[in-house]
Amino acid sequence: MGKENSLLIGIADDHIQGVNFISNELESRGFETVWAYTGKDTLKMCKENKVDLLIVDARFDGTTAFDVLKELPKQKFIIMSADENILEQAKKIKNYVGGILKPVNIDDIVALIKK
Repeated sequence: MGKENSLLIGIADDHIQGVNFISNELESRGFETVWAYTGKDTLKMCKENKVDLLIVDARFDGTTAFDVLKELPKQKFIIMSADENILEQAKKIKNYVGGILKPVNIDDIVALIKK
C-alpha cells in the first residue's frame, strides 16, 4: 500500500511496544510515522522531521507531554493518558487535536488524525 496520506505522524512514548503498535497500525493505513522514546528525542524528532501531528504520552522518561509541548508551541498534538484529568488539562493547550484514554484504540486515533 502506498503512502496515501501526506501527514507525517510523530509518536512519543517510553513504552516501545506501544509505539511499535501505533506505528505499525498507522503505517498499514497509509500514514508515515517517526517515533521517539524520550522528551529530548521528541523535540529533536519534531524539529528535524517537520512532524505534522504528534501523538504523545502524558508522562514518559521523567518528563511530561506538557514539558515537551511548551518547547513546541506550533505543534499539533494528540495526547494519550490513563488519567482523564490530564486529558482535560490538555484541552487548554494551543494546537490540541484530541485526547485518547489508555489503553488506546487505534480507530479512535485514526478518527482524530482525520479530524
